Amino acid sequence: MSSEINSIPYSKSGDKDQDEKLLQPFTYILQVPGKQIRAKLAHAMNCWLKIPAEKLQAVGDIVQILHNSSLLLDDIQDNSILRRGIPVAHSIFGVPSTINAANYAIFIALERVLALDHPEYSDNKSFCEDLSEGKFSFPIIHAIQTYPEDRQVLNILRKRTTDIEVKKYCVTLLEKFGSFAYTRTVLEDLDKKARDEVERLGGNPLFIEFLDKLSCWPKNPMSLDVEMNDLSASD
Repeated sequence: MSSEINSIPYSKSGDKDQDEKLLQPFTYILQVPGKQIRAKLAHAMNCWLKIPAEKLQAVGDIVQILHNSSLLLDDIQDNSILRRGIPVAHSIFGVPSTINAANYAIFIALERVLALDHPEYSDNKSFCEDLSEGKFSFPIIHAIQTYPEDRQVLNILRKRTTDIEVKKYCVTLLEKFGSFAYTRTVLEDLDKKARDEVERLGGNPLFIEFLDKLSCWPKNPMSLDVEMNDLSASD
């Protein structure tokens, strides 16, 4: 299982000269590779998972980039002198350049994660993100305050779950508690007040156009999934 152990993890910008300059502290520590425990573990796990070789390669490269980036930052935080038997990168390139290199490499890793384009990840990430982030959004607050004796919504929120089925269940609870209906009513009331105020001040076509764009909540949502996503998108 080969990977970018001793090569520069170029970004997708296409500017290799820039990448090489920015990543000098990063490539410096690559001259003495580690034990590759993570890559070996991934390879061993793939005996069961059967991930295609090119995907496994990509995941292995991403893990290595993140690992080496963390070493650069770790050495700065610990004020280390040596890493893998050679002087730490920041003692050669300075702390600012080393931090920049580590952060840049992390973004390159993120760029590669996005390039994997796994549909299940994309779907789960975009559905009801507020629940995964533990946010007390307006419908959530209404449900908790209206039915304080039922702690299901609060418990789900505290878990910051990424489980799509748990999220869907929470959406059914919010619909059952009338939280979506209440939220729509409040939004419509605020929208009317804003339009009345604009008219009182003599009118403003640009502001009305702005309000029209904000009025994206579903009046008759076709599904609970759409409703929750649309409400979250207005944050």
